[in-house]
Amino acid sequence: MWQQGPAWILGFSAVGLGFLMVLTGYDSAGGWFAVSVAIVLAVVASFRSPFSFGESAVSTSPSRPRKKVTPKASP
Repeated sequence: MWQQGPAWILGFSAVGLGFLMVLTGYDSAGGWFAVSVAIVLAVVASFRSPFSFGESAVSTSPSRPRKKVTPKASP
């Protein structure tokens, strides 16, 4: 929850700010830009796996053990 929480809070606050702007009649390009950027950042932040520190998009499943190659004795 602590990994998804900030993204959800950012998303809900951006949507809330958008509703507040509509209800109060505040029509500003800067305000709508801030709302749209916050929604985009919330969506990107909600995909936590490849964007988190210490994580990668590579699978974390254990690899198969490699076969040992023994050199053949030369005659």
